[in-house]
Amino acid sequence: MRLCIFDMQGKILKKWDASADAHTLTIKDSELRAGIYLYPLIADG
Repeated sequence: MRLCIFDMQGKILKKWDASADAHTLTIKDSELRAGIYLYPLIADG
């Protein structure tokens, strides 16, 4: 699985790869500035 965070212009800001048994992901507020983001979760390709 992969979780990607994009800004509103479509630029990828962060990308995390996780194993299939991962159940949680913590994103600290210091990692991203205030704003609106898109975050699709991509599983099985």
